[in-house]
Amino acid sequence: LPRRGGAGGTADFPAFVTNTDSATDKWTDVAIHELGHALGLGDEYDSPNPDAPPGIEPNICADPDPARAPWRHLVTAPPGIPSAPYNGGANLDGKVGTFQGARYEQTRFFRPAYRCMMRSTRDSFCPRCRELILARLS
Repeated sequence: LPRRGGAGGTADFPAFVTNTDSATDKWTDVAIHELGHALGLGDEYDSPNPDAPPGIEPNICADPDPARAPWRHLVTAPPGIPSAPYNGGANLDGKVGTFQGARYEQTRFFRPAYRCMMRSTRDSFCPRCRELILARLS
């Protein structure tokens, strides 16, 4: 039975495991997402995970103000939109701000972009995650 799977490890303990493609994910995309963990990125999911380790990764923040986010130098989203979780259909692809829902919480943490590989394996890495990956590899 094809199943999605992954265990990304941390920046200090890289590891990942994937199986075959599932109905919603390609195993290669899951492997790339998990490699993001090995490079220090956190999950941007908003579904609960009671087993999540404590801490906040550099692609997540607890402040809804884009001007105070660690990625403030990348912000391109219009004022007033970024902190809403779904934004009423506004075209936010490629925009950077503080989007509600990350680190297994719907409201307490914020992610840099509406779409990112660290939220859904169907998307590519957002500008903040790309920046962090390049910094880690250089």
